Amino acid sequence: MGRPLIWALPVAFPLVMAIGGIMGMSHMPFPNPSVEQLVIALSVLILGLAVACDWEAPVPVAIAVVSVFAIFHGYAHGREYLKPEARDAYAVGFVLSTGMLHIAGIAVGWATDFPRGTIILRAAGAMTALAGCAYILMGFGVFA
Repeated sequence: MGRPLIWALPVAFPLVMAIGGIMGMSHMPFPNPSVEQLVIALSVLILGLAVACDWEAPVPVAIAVVSVFAIFHGYAHGREYLKPEARDAYAVGFVLSTGMLHIAGIAVGWATDFPRGTIILRAAGAMTALAGCAYILMGFGVFA
C-alpha cells in the first residue's frame, strides 16, 4: 500500500488492538464470539486480498479498516487474558508479538525493492487470503 502505510499500519494495529484488549479484559459488551471470529477471519481474508491485488487505499481508509479489525483481534486477546492459565505476561505478550509480526511484515513489504519481490509479496498475500477462507469455512463447520 505504499511507503506511508508501511509504517502507519503496523503502528496503528497494535495500538488499537491494545484498546480492544482492554475492552475484552473489562467485560465490555461486544458482538457474540461467532461474529468476533468471523470478523477476525474476514480480516485475514481481506488484508490478504489487499496485498495480493496491490490495493492502494487512501491512508485514512486503510487505517480505518485495519483499526476495525484490530479492535476485534484485541477483544479476543483480552477475553483470553481472563482465563487463569493465560495471566503470566499475556497482555504484554500479545501486543509485543503482534508488533513483531508487523515488523516482519514490513521486512516482507520491502521485498518489492528486489527483482521478483512483488511476485513473492502478492503470492504471500494470496496464501494469507486462502488461510482466511479456510478459517471462515472452519467457523461454518466445513472442516470438522
